Amino acid sequence: MALLTFLQIVDGLSQGSALFLVALGLSLTLGVMRLVNISNGAFYMLGAYVSTLAVSQLNISVWQMVLAISFGGIVAGIVGAAVEAAFIQRLYALPHLFPLLGTYAVLLIIQGFAVITWGVEPLPTKIPDVLEGTLRIGRYPVSAYALLLIGVGLVFAVLVGAILTWSRFGRLVAAVTDDRDMAAMLGINTKRIFLVMFSLSAFAAGIGGGLIAPLNGLTPEVASTYVVEAFAVVIVGGIGSIMGTYIASLVLGVLQSVLVVIEPSMAEVSIYLAMAAMMLLRPRGLFGR
Repeated sequence: MALLTFLQIVDGLSQGSALFLVALGLSLTLGVMRLVNISNGAFYMLGAYVSTLAVSQLNISVWQMVLAISFGGIVAGIVGAAVEAAFIQRLYALPHLFPLLGTYAVLLIIQGFAVITWGVEPLPTKIPDVLEGTLRIGRYPVSAYALLLIGVGLVFAVLVGAILTWSRFGRLVAAVTDDRDMAAMLGINTKRIFLVMFSLSAFAAGIGGGLIAPLNGLTPEVASTYVVEAFAVVIVGGIGSIMGTYIASLVLGVLQSVLVVIEPSMAEVSIYLAMAAMMLLRPRGLFGR
């Protein structure tokens, strides 16, 4: 029983860490840009497809997988920047319903492109042989790939948190978040800040897609699946809080993983029940302002 519980916790931490990368982008765009960015799920899917196809014909090594996932994230970030510059920036001054519908339209367009290009059948994915094995933590065997996911999630949380807290760019982001109009009058290029934040959001989602795809398979439908779960994570953690988003991702990932064993019928809805409870009891989330 102790072994089963430990393995479920590790699995939940790994799933939560990967989900954090998708939720991170939503937290950034919601917290800074006040943008309900439904399209983030499309960039998650795009990064997953690009990274998977980049190594589809190879007996991949760890470094080939790292390069492929990085390439998928970069492609997602570039596409995200192009979408923001060409379309999304025109929605910022409109009522909230328009950005919501606009980003949803972007998701449907990119998802439709994926269906036309790659079809609807699940795409085979690979994990390097060295990461399919297990490592021992004390007397417990742990999946090497699960440890990789946990490590990547932690690195992103620390890196993005440090940039937003201590860098000059982070101070500019804070100024734009607190008062967009005043920041613009003081000479801060708010359009550039929005462009960078949107592309960073897409990049993180693309990395998350490349990491999760080998575990859960890959079809165009993942674009809408993960964005809904990511919204739940952001609401529980607190909009705009990197720490809150990270902690909520881990907690909800572990909750789902444990419930798969204890009460499977509750596992898939647990994240939405947690979101509903948080909205009723603490609408700003764990660490939101």
